[in-house]
Amino acid sequence: MDVFPEEGRLVRDAREGDADALDALMRKYKNLVKARAAAYFLTGGDREDLIQEGMIGLFKAIRGFDPDKS
Repeated sequence: MDVFPEEGRLVRDAREGDADALDALMRKYKNLVKARAAAYFLTGGDREDLIQEGMIGLFKAIRGFDPDKS
C-alpha cells in the first residue's frame, strides 16, 4: 500500500521528465529544506547558499529515487 500516492505519482512523473511534476515537488518541499538549512551555521557562509544546496539535494533525491528500494 502506497502511503503517499500523490507524491509517488509526482516522483514517477518527474523522473520521466515531467517538469510540472518536478516543480510541484520542489515547491512542496522547499519549506522543509529551508527549515533544515536553518539548523546549520557556516562561518562566513550564507543561509541562501545552504538552501540552494538543499534544493540541489532534493532534486537529486527525486531524480534518483527508486521505489523498489524504499
